Amino acid sequence: MAGPQIRRLYFSASDVCRIVGINPVLLKAWEQKYSALKPARSQTGRRLYRPADLALVRRIKRLKDVGYTDEKTREMLHPDLMDESELSPEEIRPRPVARPAKNPDIIRAVQGDLKEILEMLDEPEGGLSLIHISEPTRPY
Repeated sequence: MAGPQIRRLYFSASDVCRIVGINPVLLKAWEQKYSALKPARSQTGRRLYRPADLALVRRIKRLKDVGYTDEKTREMLHPDLMDESELSPEEIRPRPVARPAKNPDIIRAVQGDLKEILEMLDEPEGGLSLIHISEPTRPY
């Protein structure tokens, strides 16, 4: 049996595009069209998508794929009409992990993530300096 999976707290725009199967220009256009899609930003201005944002992009894609207009898609994104059954459990709430520090796979994964972050911090341009995530305001 495989060990517990690491949940990412944030995804980059390129990650979201790859996962959902859309291009970055379309993702940016959707952010401008649909006020419900408002990713957080790093201190350097990079867009950071939470699992809930990723679920919202998937929902927009499904609605557009079946032919919904922009106006109807906006209506369907209203929080009262969101159907949590469309989300995976990981997108709804965090899944507890029992004793992660004793699981060598998790430790290796976290070490790899930390090394990647350190490499990004060492990049002269385009890397991360300090990450400050501001909470976006969402209309309800």
